[in-house]
Amino acid sequence: MFVDRFSKGIGGLILIPIIALNFSSYEPYIRIVSVVASALIVGWIVLTLKASKEYISSVKQKISRRWERGDQVVSTELDVEFTKLIFDTLESKDRSLDLYAMHLFDLIKQGKLTPELKKLIDFDSEDVKTPSLGTFFEMDHTPIMQVSNAPIQEDVLKKDIEEIMSLDVYQEVIGGYVDKVLSDEGGESEVAKMEVAKSIGFLDPDSPLVRRLEDFLQDESPDVSKYAIESVAKLKKREYVPVLAHKLRDPLIREDAATALEKYGTKIVGTLADYLGDQEEDIELRKAVASVLARIGTQEAADFIQWEMRDGNMDINTELIDALDRIRSRNPEIEFSNEIISRKTRQEIRAYYKLFIEFAGKGPEGIDKNRCEMLCREMALTMMNIFKLLGLIYPHEDIVKAYQNIQTGTKDSVAYAVELLDNTLKKEIREAVLPIVEDLSKEERLKACLVRLKDLPTF
Repeated sequence: MFVDRFSKGIGGLILIPIIALNFSSYEPYIRIVSVVASALIVGWIVLTLKASKEYISSVKQKISRRWERGDQVVSTELDVEFTKLIFDTLESKDRSLDLYAMHLFDLIKQGKLTPELKKLIDFDSEDVKTPSLGTFFEMDHTPIMQVSNAPIQEDVLKKDIEEIMSLDVYQEVIGGYVDKVLSDEGGESEVAKMEVAKSIGFLDPDSPLVRRLEDFLQDESPDVSKYAIESVAKLKKREYVPVLAHKLRDPLIREDAATALEKYGTKIVGTLADYLGDQEEDIELRKAVASVLARIGTQEAADFIQWEMRDGNMDINTELIDALDRIRSRNPEIEFSNEIISRKTRQEIRAYYKLFIEFAGKGPEGIDKNRCEMLCREMALTMMNIFKLLGLIYPHEDIVKAYQNIQTGTKDSVAYAVELLDNTLKKEIREAVLPIVEDLSKEERLKACLVRLKDLPTF
């Protein structure tokens, strides 16, 4: 009110000297006033844009990101594969010296066997079991690496293993040993299978022995399968992709299979997309495939996930949305279809409206306790999906901050988050989202949801 009255007063003061010129006709008067008004309007627009920009900047400064994606924190702060290799190396000491030596060889090849790590994993001969491979080759229980308390000799170990693996006679003999190991049963046989499965990963990809990996991949022992999967990841043979994909159904080795598939990279994105879109495939496999595509994180992977989401597949709806959010978090350069994402966002908003109407319309006393808890969980999940989708087509950092501050739930944090959304979202989406997040009473929100549910487009 003050600005409106003040501006009119200033306008009157500007007109006084122009009127005092006492023109004989109105034409010069109108021309001068128009020029002055136009110049002031231009200045007003510039100042308004600057003020608006500063206002939004001020709002952003009032809210901060409360937390990061857990998987992103882990991948940024921790070398998961290296850490796993260290633990596997330590664990292998209790199984066989050959297995232990091969883990050390892995560390040496990666250039990660530091003095500190040597000290951590250096072995005592009394703690290491006799190697089964040493027994098989009738070496009088002599392992690949002599057991002693002396420091690990990297060059000697690397040279010994590379020489053994390159010998044709070794591959011929080990071929017969594979048949023996696969036919044996018992705890010692399991360790032998692990040794062979890991050793194949050091061979040339064209070696005939590589074809035997499938036998170890299908082994009932999760430990044997893990070592076989590790070797497949090193060799990257395309024929093992279907086997790895179906290993995603097993929760015990799902992460190992996913890591192996991720290492294949872009060349298997199309194959994974076929599994993702196959409605007859196991649901857990398809969910895991969405996660693998997110880890590969290319534009092509994002396109396939969006294509699948376009068909409205609700069985893996949350996994698809989360996969896209993961890609967006890791690579801001990836492009997303505004049409597909906007349509999906409206679907999620409608779903939230319906859930809230059922929850608030009947009241806690009118709903079974289990149903009430389920509705609360579904609303929370749907809310999260809405903001993940918004983060694909609007500034991701702003949307994340807004969501996290709304979840914080304090009056100020919600107010600033709503203000940020009000200045960020386009009109149609803004009018649909704000009733969900504004600080309203249950009755007011219920009324707003009922009204917006009728008006929100379904297409």
